[in-house]
Amino acid sequence: MKEARTQPGRFSAIRLIVGVVSVFVAIGLARSIVDHWHKRTIVADRQEALRHEEERNRQLIAKLEEATSSAFIEKEAREKLGLVKEGDTVILLGRAEHTEFSDQKDIAANMPNWKKWWKLFF
Repeated sequence: MKEARTQPGRFSAIRLIVGVVSVFVAIGLARSIVDHWHKRTIVADRQEALRHEEERNRQLIAKLEEATSSAFIEKEAREKLGLVKEGDTVILLGRAEHTEFSDQKDIAANMPNWKKWWKLFF
């Protein structure tokens, strides 16, 4: 009987094909790992931004609750609109304008800057 011999060229070709396929699989796996790592940092950044926006949202909700309270509305009406509550006593103070002061202001407006500085220091 004749012995079946394997051809040395055929065995080398199979090893070469398996080696090339292994290299492509390794490159694909490495690329996938790098992409995953990059996406992981993006997710961490987005989670931090989300936490920041949630905190900002809580602050805005607190401001809204404060602004809709009756005490805040009354305070703003008194301070900014000059409204008074029923039963409050209103006292109006007039401005006392001095003619002497307004005359000095007119004189200072026409005076050169160096004279204003001289007058300020001496």
